[in-house]
Amino acid sequence: MSDTPESSAAPREGEATGRPPTGETPAPRREIHLVDPPTSVLVNAADWTTTVPSGQQTASAGANADAPKTAAGAAEPRSDAEQPARIETTNGNARALGQVDETQTVQIPTTVDLSPDATARTSTRDSLNAPEPERTPHPQRMLHRWGFIGWLMGKLFFSKVFFAKEHVERIREASKLGTVVYVMRLRSTVNFLYWNYAFMAHGLPLARFANGLRRYFWQPIRMILRRLFSRTPDPVNTLRELTSTNQSSAIFLRSHAVFGTPDFDGPYLRTLVELQRDSERPVVLVPLTLLWGKKNVRDVPRSALVDTLLGNQDEPRTLRRLWQVLRHSRRSHAVVSTPLRLDAFLAQQDDTTRNDNHRAADALEGELWDRIEGERRVRIGPRRQHFLQIRRQILEQPNIRALMQQQADETGRSVDAVLRRTAKTLKKMQAQMSSRGLARLKSVVDKVWRRIYRGFEIDEAGLEQLREAGRQGPLVFLPTHRSHIDYLVLSDLLVTRGLLPPHIAAGINLSFWPMGWLFRAAGAFFIRRRYQGDALYSALLKAYVGEILKEGHYLEIFIEGGRSRTGKVLHPKLGLLSVIADLCAAGEVPPVHIVPLSIGYERLVELRSVTRELTGGDKRPESIGGILRGAKVLRSKRGYGYVNVQFGEAFEVQRFLGERGFIGPESNPELRRRAIRSLGYHTLTRAGRLTAVTPTSLVASAVLAPGTRGIPRELLEQAVQLFAVVAKSSGARFVTRIWRTEGKALDEVQLEEAIELLVRDEALAVRGGEHDRIYVSEDQARVRLEYYKNQMIAHLLGPSLISIVLRAMQSRDLAAVDLPSLRDATRFVISLVRLHFVENAGEKPDATFERWLEQMVDLELVRVDEGEGLVYVDDSCVASLDLLAGLVEGTMETYSACARAMLQMLRGGSRRRKELEAELLGRLHRWHLTGNLRRFESCQIPLVAVVIDWLCEEGILTQSTDEGDVKVSLARPHADGRALQILVERAERLLIKR
Repeated sequence: MSDTPESSAAPREGEATGRPPTGETPAPRREIHLVDPPTSVLVNAADWTTTVPSGQQTASAGANADAPKTAAGAAEPRSDAEQPARIETTNGNARALGQVDETQTVQIPTTVDLSPDATARTSTRDSLNAPEPERTPHPQRMLHRWGFIGWLMGKLFFSKVFFAKEHVERIREASKLGTVVYVMRLRSTVNFLYWNYAFMAHGLPLARFANGLRRYFWQPIRMILRRLFSRTPDPVNTLRELTSTNQSSAIFLRSHAVFGTPDFDGPYLRTLVELQRDSERPVVLVPLTLLWGKKNVRDVPRSALVDTLLGNQDEPRTLRRLWQVLRHSRRSHAVVSTPLRLDAFLAQQDDTTRNDNHRAADALEGELWDRIEGERRVRIGPRRQHFLQIRRQILEQPNIRALMQQQADETGRSVDAVLRRTAKTLKKMQAQMSSRGLARLKSVVDKVWRRIYRGFEIDEAGLEQLREAGRQGPLVFLPTHRSHIDYLVLSDLLVTRGLLPPHIAAGINLSFWPMGWLFRAAGAFFIRRRYQGDALYSALLKAYVGEILKEGHYLEIFIEGGRSRTGKVLHPKLGLLSVIADLCAAGEVPPVHIVPLSIGYERLVELRSVTRELTGGDKRPESIGGILRGAKVLRSKRGYGYVNVQFGEAFEVQRFLGERGFIGPESNPELRRRAIRSLGYHTLTRAGRLTAVTPTSLVASAVLAPGTRGIPRELLEQAVQLFAVVAKSSGARFVTRIWRTEGKALDEVQLEEAIELLVRDEALAVRGGEHDRIYVSEDQARVRLEYYKNQMIAHLLGPSLISIVLRAMQSRDLAAVDLPSLRDATRFVISLVRLHFVENAGEKPDATFERWLEQMVDLELVRVDEGEGLVYVDDSCVASLDLLAGLVEGTMETYSACARAMLQMLRGGSRRRKELEAELLGRLHRWHLTGNLRRFESCQIPLVAVVIDWLCEEGILTQSTDEGDVKVSLARPHADGRALQILVERAERLLIKR
């Protein structure tokens, strides 16, 4: 449920995160984009100032003209006190960077369709509950063969069962195609009674025959007497006659009667096959499922004697079925699976099966059984073994036995002692999911939801797709991870919507009482954060995950390794994903589908603690005390806005890996590593793009973009509209409250609601009156806004990066920008931010640039003359580009400031990494106070850490391990600091403003 650990099978430490492995030699350069690494963008790339007219000095050169030079020719960095105030002059008018020009109007692109169609796939509800489906109506007129008992059962119980309208229509459409034959999994008089009752209520074809039923007690007395003293007709002939005359029947596939029934067994399906061969009218088989009660998991067997006499909960006998009807009729669902046309089914079979009635009937039975079981598996899960039985099976596996023997030999302990310790480890790991545990958790979270959230916005279309994907095999959910609430939202959503809840991979740090007890019973299994080098633990984890997937259960894992403190999607940790990939590639589990999804929050519960960590505070470990301290969020009644859940398209793991050359244990290790890495980035890239744009993310982006302490109301509204339009052109999803007004992202009410949420978070303050209102955000408040901005930055990233490059190049009074130079400069910026954003992983930089430039042309923010190879920016678009550039300006400031500081800090030799990060953050804070760093949101520990990672990947810095401490130093080829100085110059060019 948080920090997914890495295993010994995962890539080396740092490979997925961008942080190089520790060692005595410089780290090899690696490219996150999964393409061949380019040459160093700092040392070897062409200078992109070549478009400056001759004789005109570049801004960076002028800024460093008076700086003292080192022996290597690099500018010696000035001390804190010597840093100049950054004032730029454009056409003779001095203006401080970041000054808001209130006379400028932001140009809003008009080429994007702004019709309010974003709500097509999403619903907004007060809770996670779906719209209540229709219940079965009570028929106005009962058929003559229903007696008093049948009528009474229908009135009191059957009329309470949910029977969705779309399922009714499936049967109606099937009856138009041909002769309907209903198929049910298990012989049950009560179920048959319900279905005929429902068919009468909706005017659907009634089943005139069902194999193995004694239909007495619900009929009138005279009909019971008549049947007792009359000859029973041959059931097979009855089925044949009814089908031939276009009348419906019902067939039960199996029976668990103790004494059996004489007319249950018979060649019923074979008879239908024979009839279909001789008839042009199709026989349409309609699988039916009746779920009594709303359990989302099948409980493990409890008492063999009770189950023998009464049947188990999954296959009850008459008495237990009647009890289910009496107790659960109000929470029961009637489900109609996709109908099967018999003529089409026979046409799809091979010649041997198609021409043999016995083979065809067997294949038909298997297909019908699979469809019904698939529907049941999606809604109530697969059959489950007791967790003790699973534990025994794992401990008896030959490879586990061999590893325990090896550990015993290495440690000198007895095999029994190692076995007891291994069993204890497995016990701590295992989940113990039960319907009671899920109900217990749901009763808790329902109260929390009602207290703190206004409602939920659910991707209904994506949720429906899960049902289809779940019929093909187990699902593995890979969500974005921004809050501890993530652990609860998906499970509660699936339980509420009648789907199988997942087993959740949780960090061992969350196993403390009472949360561990509560989560374990709801499906959490707890694993160590790191277990590299522990072969036995790795094997236990692989075996346990394999058992979960073999049974057909769903999984939920957070492969970012922990909650994102910045709001961005993090790089994947591949440990547990490697385990799943190995199982799938080896064919040891059924076909597994991965489902990317995004869970977003209009207001984050943990934002205060996240802000403390971002600005240098220590992370507090999870504990019961932390829960009690966090209980104060419950005081804010419905004060945290909406939660939104967006689902991506499921894809099969084995096929994905096979397309990349990983087809099993015999595959090349490098192909395996690349395929798994690609799987991680592919999934997180899609999850990041699924993140829905919210009103708070729009307002936060608008407030931060100018880089000033405050923003006037008119500019705020214009920036909100601009960012919403650009995000829509990127294909972003929006919550349902955006674009409700034709052509306008947020109306006055929605804008005020978003501002109110940010004010509650102390991220925003309102100053002034109604006509001169200013929205102010300073220091740590800006870090809070940065979090919300980062939730949607992926949808604005391309236009923002190109805008900041265009802004820097046009600051030299160029009428047009050379297209090749713009491409080279953007390639440098893409490389610079590659560790900050995963959304474009796997795409070559040139292709990324072309896609982004085409988007800006479509938005009419720039014009491109392909013949002359020039890019033009109209004066009316300058303010829009300024705002877009402002969204990534803080990142460039962090690079410039950190590189400038490290020129001084690393000249004296290596530094411990943690100390280096802390000192860099402190220096950034000082520079912000002295006016040498403009944006406080540039001063964040994760941003500083990424700068160090990037410099290590470029080979400019190197890391080594000394007595357990990671130390950072300048790499030998760059010990003169020239590379860092180039980075300072290039980053500062991007900060130039007109």
